[in-house]
Amino acid sequence: MGRTQAKSQPRTRTLLVVDDREANLVAMEALLGDGDWQVHTVNSGEAALQALLELDVELVLLDVQMPGMDGFEVARLMRGSPHTRYTPIIFVSAIAHTRESVLRGYATGAVDFILKPFDPLFRDEKTKGSRIPIVISGPREKPKFGLEWGKVFK
Repeated sequence: MGRTQAKSQPRTRTLLVVDDREANLVAMEALLGDGDWQVHTVNSGEAALQALLELDVELVLLDVQMPGMDGFEVARLMRGSPHTRYTPIIFVSAIAHTRESVLRGYATGAVDFILKPFDPLFRDEKTKGSRIPIVISGPREKPKFGLEWGKVFK
């Protein structure tokens, strides 16, 4: 079973953070929890899919390598559902730094691929208000983000 946690303060947009490491979930909640996002954290791919059924998620930060269902499988299943087909996914990985992994992430529907460690300053640049630039450039193309990251996770 997955772990689900949410801040009680009402916010307008929902961010789902998926990572099997508790320390990473705590760090992401600390970085993003005081901003404009209502942050929900789960620790497995299965829990992510359940949360996506129950919540109106606007952005998913998804760890690539998790036991059981990995991030690529979660993304593949999300893209197969009309409810989550266009929900933006940003893959986050400390290990999958190869060109093939990054390309696989984009092929499964990611709008960006972030390599850990990264900088907490991303919060101000990437998730500020409702100003995350999402552009849909064609009838079947996925949304795109322009993002930069630095160092936080190990």
